[in-house]
Amino acid sequence: MNNKVDDPSQAPSQKTERDIDKKQLNEIKDIINHIEKTFSQMKIFSSDHENVESFIDLLHDRLSKYLEKYWKL
Repeated sequence: MNNKVDDPSQAPSQKTERDIDKKQLNEIKDIINHIEKTFSQMKIFSSDHENVESFIDLLHDRLSKYLEKYWKL
């Protein structure tokens, strides 16, 4: 007996753990992009410079909100 589903409309509609919706993917891209910008600021300025501190604070906020919502990155 063949268990393969040929018609996609007959396939289960549940998302697997690996499926990521576009909104979540955009949030991940935003976090990765902000990590890159934060490290760039760290290369230019000292760690106690206000630019670095503000980038780190913003990164912390974005990452915290994401992890509260999805639990893992």
